[in-house]
This record gives sequence, structure tokens and C-alpha cells, in this order.
Amino acid sequence: MSNLRSIALERYRKWNSAIYATLFSEPRAHAPAYLYLEPELLAAAAALAEAEAGDARAQLVAAVRGSLGWDRVDTPFLWHIDEAEIWEDGGMREPPPFLALLAVLVLAAEAMVSDAQHAAHNYYDRLLVLLDADPLLGARVKRCFKDTVEFWQQLNDWLVQWDGELGLPSAQVTDRRVNIGYPLSQALVSAHDRLRIAGAFEDYGLRPGRRMAPLEMEQYLAHWLATATAPARLRRLWSNEEARRRITLIACAELEAWAGPAVQVHAESASGRVPLLWRAELTPGALRSIDLFLACQADARRVSGGYRVVAPTDGAGREGLADAGGALAIAPMRGSPLCALEPWDAFSLGALLAGAFTLQCEDNPAVTVARSSNPILVLTYDERDALWHEVNRAQLLERSIILAHADVLEKVEHHLQRYARPGFRKLDADTLYGLPVGWAAFLDVLLVDTPEDELRDVLAALSPVRADVIALEGGLRLGRQTWHADAPPELTATLASERPLRLSIERRRALDDGPDNLIAAEGTGRAGAALAGLGLVSGDYRASVQVTARNSVRVLDETPFRLRTASHPRPLRGEGMLSAYSISEASGLVTTTCIADEDALIVQGALLEGTAGEPFAPVPLRLPTTLPVAAPLARPRPSPVTDTRIYAMPCAVRGHHYWIVDAAQPDDNRYTLKHMQCRDCQREEWRRSGAPRRAAPAQRRIRHGYRSTEAPRARLPAAQATDWSRPLPALMLDAMSYMGSGSWAGLREIAQSLAPNEPFFAAEAARALSALGHIDIRLDPRTQRPAGWQIAPPTLVETCDRSWVLAGARSDRLIEALLSVPDTNLAIEGEELPVIRIRPASVVALLELVEALEEQGLAIATSERFSERVVEHLPLLAGLLPLGERFQIGHAKVERLDLGSRQWTEAGEDRGPGAYRVEHHGRLHGVSQAADPGIMRIVDPLSAKHLAAAQFGATFVAYDPTEQILTLPLGAELPMMLDRVATLCAGAPALVRRELWSVQYLCVPPIVARHIQRSLGL
Repeated sequence: MSNLRSIALERYRKWNSAIYATLFSEPRAHAPAYLYLEPELLAAAAALAEAEAGDARAQLVAAVRGSLGWDRVDTPFLWHIDEAEIWEDGGMREPPPFLALLAVLVLAAEAMVSDAQHAAHNYYDRLLVLLDADPLLGARVKRCFKDTVEFWQQLNDWLVQWDGELGLPSAQVTDRRVNIGYPLSQALVSAHDRLRIAGAFEDYGLRPGRRMAPLEMEQYLAHWLATATAPARLRRLWSNEEARRRITLIACAELEAWAGPAVQVHAESASGRVPLLWRAELTPGALRSIDLFLACQADARRVSGGYRVVAPTDGAGREGLADAGGALAIAPMRGSPLCALEPWDAFSLGALLAGAFTLQCEDNPAVTVARSSNPILVLTYDERDALWHEVNRAQLLERSIILAHADVLEKVEHHLQRYARPGFRKLDADTLYGLPVGWAAFLDVLLVDTPEDELRDVLAALSPVRADVIALEGGLRLGRQTWHADAPPELTATLASERPLRLSIERRRALDDGPDNLIAAEGTGRAGAALAGLGLVSGDYRASVQVTARNSVRVLDETPFRLRTASHPRPLRGEGMLSAYSISEASGLVTTTCIADEDALIVQGALLEGTAGEPFAPVPLRLPTTLPVAAPLARPRPSPVTDTRIYAMPCAVRGHHYWIVDAAQPDDNRYTLKHMQCRDCQREEWRRSGAPRRAAPAQRRIRHGYRSTEAPRARLPAAQATDWSRPLPALMLDAMSYMGSGSWAGLREIAQSLAPNEPFFAAEAARALSALGHIDIRLDPRTQRPAGWQIAPPTLVETCDRSWVLAGARSDRLIEALLSVPDTNLAIEGEELPVIRIRPASVVALLELVEALEEQGLAIATSERFSERVVEHLPLLAGLLPLGERFQIGHAKVERLDLGSRQWTEAGEDRGPGAYRVEHHGRLHGVSQAADPGIMRIVDPLSAKHLAAAQFGATFVAYDPTEQILTLPLGAELPMMLDRVATLCAGAPALVRRELWSVQYLCVPPIVARHIQRSLGL
């Protein structure tokens, strides 16, 4: 390579790295990422690239121009293609080498968009002028421009692989112009315009994170762009059909990634009307329950404070709020961006569901929060906070919960039987704890069809816009567009019209041996196919719904997806502080924290690192050898529903709303979006002023007296239950080893995907994985509820019988590598969560094993005598109490731990010392002390039990020194780090003795038992 070329390529690499640092930094994480270098971003990139003073745009273009056409071959992008292949073969863990090239392609599209000229030749002419290309290079660029399409697809794959940490894919093609479609999609909407669009979302009352059909989004945008507040640039582009389609898709992506007005960059007005929407937390299993509450997503500084009831408020609304005695408030929820209506325990849930009310802030009368009633509520799941959120309208192929008032129940049930996929469940107040009398809940509703004409009555919330939609449903989801290869999703599609369709799958990137292309299913109007039986392996795929038109195959919609296992883990960023258990502090007994001190004594998985101080002296062993028999006390059942009144709703009885519509304008038509508010229930909607008019076919009477004007359409059969190829805990560990880290909401979603009818599977599996050193768990500092987790480094940890077990991340590739090393004496113990145990002949044999794994690219650590070394440095559990947040114990839904029976029982008026748990948007646990009556310090549930026992000189721990067995009651296991120390003594999960209602830790030596006793304060 010539010196001149080396200098040119080095300058290009500097710009490429600068663009990566500018566009893909943390502040833009989990938002659509665009390669649109607007002036301020271009200036920031130029500074990072150490560009010379002057025109940054010209210097970037010159750097890219210097990387083109050096090789005497047809394509001028050969160097970029070679660099991209090397980058892809390395796992795409580094910044893409083609960012600067793509950024210049977008700059050419920007010039093309600015004058609304969208012809393909217009783009190439502008690009060649921008590059200042000579005729020979220009001809090569135009002829081989199709080579750049692969770069855009690789960019999207790279962003998906990072699961939103660096941004979400935004480059897309919406028409036949595949080559120039990608850069056009980046330059069409500026960052300022996207902020204005987010403001429109708030004006129209759209819920953050909502997945919306493009046809519905187009209605909102058309109305907004007709106003004077919309950007003139977008108004000009909207008249172009191709640009309109692209802008709509961009707006849909922005809404799905929108975090809401609480995190807007620009300051909000201190006034305005904020809607209160229903949120719900659903507990599955045999004893299903739903926790409903009203909350808003707004800046807490704007809405927090005391409130009073003002007009318009109906009778049901006033009755629902009456028991609060006027002490109404909007307060931030612990561990959530939401602000909830308080005091929730004092309200009548049935009345609030049926009523409408308006509250005015006492400190700032310009701020009001309002709730309108609706006999049909649609709730959709948001994986970001693991809550179900109210939305105005259901979407096709989106799983939802439908709450229906008794007056419209028959209508709703008939509608769902016609348009929803079979398999949904209907529950009432007797079968779903927390649901008020007079309401029914339909769970697992998936609308696969919709009426031909848009419904105008109360069923409008269940009438999505007809469209061609393809979706992936179910399976074990590992991130955006990513599922576990052993638990793939089901592919479903629905069409707006009844015609034959085909579901096709194409493999775009292969990681293991498997089929490249296949037809998953065929049908008419609707089709579905479970991917579990198709032999798909780890790789990148594209699923599409196709129809045959004029002897050619036409793709109506498509969606990318990826299948992965822990053998192909997603990359993790190495930046930021280390997160681990700081066992020199009391909080390190139960939660990980960010470690700033490099010398701090920390635990990651089964690794003990840092500078250890003087160990604590063990205390004399005073634990009983057996647990005392628990005193008999029947566990109190949930309190029966006390409010049996059914509150009437005028719109439900009438069957439709009485809309007050904004005044018509001269240029309105039946498609114009209008703001409407119901006179009776105060419900607000933005809807078209009139439905499309069609010739009405002959009506026919059917069962129950309903009239149908539609021809029968094909039904999608119910989804079939799937048998997973691995035991559930092992599959969960493999999934978490792939992901590396995540939120507790994500972990719960994984658990519910694997075991939908086991409500405690997430907590039990996480505790087992933590005890074995596979994962570390972070607690929310305010609620002491789990907030996040991370996988621990792969480690061979020495147990007390001097065998070694595998802790931390685990994959099939690692296990196969261990099995391939001779003389390891490897054994796989157990079935549900297999323990990998080796008994090397000597320390030398162990080191040789580690070296053999490193030669295969598998790094693994070793940890000697983990339990004995860690336990002697653990602090007292009582040190958690001063760190816990103070919480005023209320009067409703309060339970106290009865030490004799080891059960939670109704607390009544007792607020003395002990452990308490209260319902406050989820459960809070804490310990009350004699010096602070009526106040509890919030701690985690297991610590609360052991701290309460220590308060009264009792114990939940027994130890048999002869058998070296540590025994605790089931449900009162050791808190986090103590649990890990006791479990890794044997290197196997604690033995659950359900017949004795106890848990036994095996092979626990006396020295470990003495230190556990010391740490518990016994």
C-alpha cells in the first residue's frame, strides 16, 4: 500500500471513529439512531476527528472521497467491502468501518430532500457533485452503488446485536428504490423535527412506547401537519406520496421508542391538562390477581402535590374519591417514572373505573389531571416497566387485556369471538383477585381481524385499522428482534383483504448449519406457523408475508428476526464502573452497586477480588440442631370483595358515546381527524369525522339478534402449547448467558414466557441462579425490590469437598470444550439446573484445563475456597436498617410476620417492632423498631424475616455439625450473599424438603456456619 493511500485511509478511520462517538453514545441509547450529521453533530465529529479548521462538511467528504476507487476493479467500494467482511467475521463488536461512507451518502440525500425532488437520477447527480468525482469514478459509483445496500443492512444488524444500547435501527426501504431508499430514510426528518413530532404525541395523548399501525399514525400526522405549528419542511414533503410513507414509518418508530414527556429535552410548560390512565400488574398462575391503579407519565416537578375535585366530575367519580377525605395527591412512584394518584388504598376501585373526574392542583391551579370513563378498557404490555398500560385502541396482532363493564359484556364477548384469535380467557371478580364486581377481564386477547367498516360505538376501542401485518409472537425473547434458538416464536400474519398468502423465511446470516430458505405456512387472509419445528438454528433471518399478483410474488410486509444461544453471546460494553457486591458494606450482602474504589473487596459471581482487611472473628456456635415445629396458624386468604355495587355507566347502557366534536372547517372531509369529547363520560379521542361510505350489503340475522353485514372470513387457529428442548432453569441460564445483563422486568418476561402459569418461577429461578454464582442481582435502593441482573464471569469455583463446579456464564460451546479435554473427571449432576463438576487430579491438571480452554478462545477464572474466604469478611445484616428508606405504615393491606408460625398475617392495629409487608404499587417489606413506632425501614423480604427474628432473640436457622447441614424454613432462606456462601459449600442447589417445609444447605463446615450465625446477629 502506497504512503499516500495509507494517509488517506488513516484520515478516513479518524472520521469513522469520530462519527461513532458522536452518534452512538449513551444519551441516544434505546432511541432510533440516524446517520444524519446535522451542523452541530458534524462540528462535534470534526473536533473528535482532529480535523483542520474550516468547512467540516468538506473535510468529511474529502476523507470519504480519499477511500474510494483505489483498487483497479469495477466497484469503488472494494476497500469498504473487505473491511466490513473482516469486521463481521470478528463478531461485529467494534464500530462499523463504513459509518463515514454512509454519512456522506446521507448528506447527498439531504440535498435531494431539501427541494422535495425524489427521482433516483437526482440522488446520483447530487452525490457525484458532493464527491467531486471525475467521470470515470462517477460511472463506477453509479454502476456499483448497489454494493452499499449491504452496509445499511449490516448497520441495522449491528444495532440489533447491541439490543438498543447504541440506538435502534432506523434505516429502511419503503418502495422499489432499494439502493437509494436507505440514505433517504435517514435524511427525511431532522432531529428538530423529531422533537416536534414527540410534542405532537403529547398533544394527541398517545402513550409512550406504543406500537401503532402506520395507517393510524398517518391520520394523526395528516391532522398535525395541517396546523400552523408543524414544521414547514415536513408540510412540504407530506404532499409527496413516497415521502409521506417514510415520514409515517419514522413517526411510528419514534412513538415506540418515545419515553414520554417526563424526559423531554426542552422545558415543559408548568400548566396544562394531564390524563390519568389505568395501569395494571398481572400475577399469573392458579391464583391470578390484577393490581389496577391510576397514574400519569409526566414531569414529577410539574404534577406532584395536593389536589382538589373540580368540575367536570360525575357522581361515580366523586364517590370513588370520597373516602380519601379530601387528602388527594399526585406523587412519584418508587422505582418508576410514573406519578400515581394517592392515597390509593382509600379509593373505591369500582367507582373509579366507572366514573369521570377532574382534579386541580392546589399549588398551581393551571395544572389539572383528569380521568374519563369508558366501559371498555384496552391494556397493552410494556416490557420496559413490566406493567400493562391503558391505550385508546387495540392493534392487530398485539397481545392485550380487555376490561369490560357488565353492560357491554355480551357485545365485547361476541366481538372477540369473531375477531380475536381463539385461546383468550374470560375472568370475573371471583376468579381474578383485584377485579371489582361488575367487570370482566379477557386475558391473552390477540386481535387478528377487524370489521370492514370502522365501528363508531363503544366497540371502537376494539376496532383497529385494517392492514397487512406480520408479527412474531411468543417464544423466549432475548431482546429486540431476538429469540432463543431453542424457543423460537410463532409467526403470524393477517391481511386487509381475503386472498391467498404465504409466510416465507429467508436466512440472511448463518452462525450454525441449517436451512437457508423455507415456506413456513400458507393460508387465506390469515396464517400462522410455529417456528419451533422448522429446524431453524442460530442466525439472522427475514420473515415476509407474500401474495401472488400477475404471476409475480409481491411482499406486503416483512420483519427481521434473529435466533441466538449463549454460544453466540451479544457484545457487552466495557465502559463504566464495575458493578459487584461490596462485601465490606452491609448493602453488599443483598445487592450489587457500582464500585469506584479499585481496592474494594468485592464479589462477582464466585470471584472474590480486592484488598481484604482483617477478617471477623467467628462466634461460638449457638444454633439449634433442628428447627422447632412451626405453630399452627392458617394462612389468611385474600380479603373478599367488600364493595359489591355495580356502578352504571351511561355510555355502556346506551351503547355509544355522545360526542361533542370540534367545529368543522371549510376544507374538512370524512377523513379529517377531529378532537371529540363525550358529553357524559368525558372520554377524549381523535377520530375521523366520518367513516368511508360503502354500498351496504344485505343484512342477515344471526344468533343473539346481532346483524352481520360481512361475509365470513378465515379464522386463525389457537396457538399450540410448545414443549421446550431443555429444562426451564437450564434454558433460562442459557438465555441470560447470551444477554449478559438486563432489567428485572426483562427477567420476569423470560420466566413468564417459559412458565406462564407459575407466578413464582422468576423469583425462585433467580434465587437459585444467584446462589450458584451464575448471576448477580441489583436491588432498587428505594423499594429494595429486584431492579436488574448481570451474568457473572465463567468461573471454576472450589467447593468444601475440594471438587470444582462451573459458575457464571455457561454455553453449549463451553461445556463441549470441557468435555473435549481429557482426564477432567467431569460429571453433570441434576436435570433441572445441571451442575458441571470436575475433580482434577491435581492443581497442575486444573491449570492445564484452563489453558486448554483459553486456546479455544474461552476465558475462564478459578476461585479457591470461595465460601471460607468470603464468609469471614461479611458484615452484620443489621447494618441494612440504617440504609433502608423510612416508610409510614398505613392502615390498609398491612401484614405482620408471625414468628411462631413463620407466616404473614393481618396486622390489624399492631405497629410494634417486627417485620411488615404492605401493598403499595407492589409489595414493600420492612422492619419496624421500638425506637421508631409506626415507621418501617424498607429492606428485602428475606432480610426482613431474619432481622425480625433477631429482634426477639429467635432464629430461623438450625445447624447439625455432625452431618454439616444448615436448615432453614422454606420461604425464609438466607439473604443473597449468605445464600451463595452456603450453597457453594456443596456447589449444588440447596435441598428443598417440602414434606418438612424446609431448605437444607449441604456440606457446610462449622467455620462457615459460625460466621453465618455472626452475620445474622444470632
